Amino acid sequence: MPKPTPVEDLVIPPQDQKICGTICICQMTAVLSAVALVYLTVAIYMPYTRATASGIDPTPIMCTTTRAINKDNCDWGSCGVPLLCEGPASSLRDD
Repeated sequence: MPKPTPVEDLVIPPQDQKICGTICICQMTAVLSAVALVYLTVAIYMPYTRATASGIDPTPIMCTTTRAINKDNCDWGSCGVPLLCEGPASSLRDD
């Protein structure tokens, strides 16, 4: 068992460790708060102001299919999406 080091010979005294830990937590909180403010500004506030300033009508609209083409070997990825219609969804191409 190693002999304990006297308090006078320690590089960092015990009371300084507590102070350094407190300062570290305060700095971490400040950095995380700054990152959160940047995130809120760039990812939420700016797109919101652009969307409200663009004049887009917030009322939802109903989309309808204007033309449907029956195709046996469709290479579109959307052909596999089931549609609300009769018949196999894989053979209906929605334009």
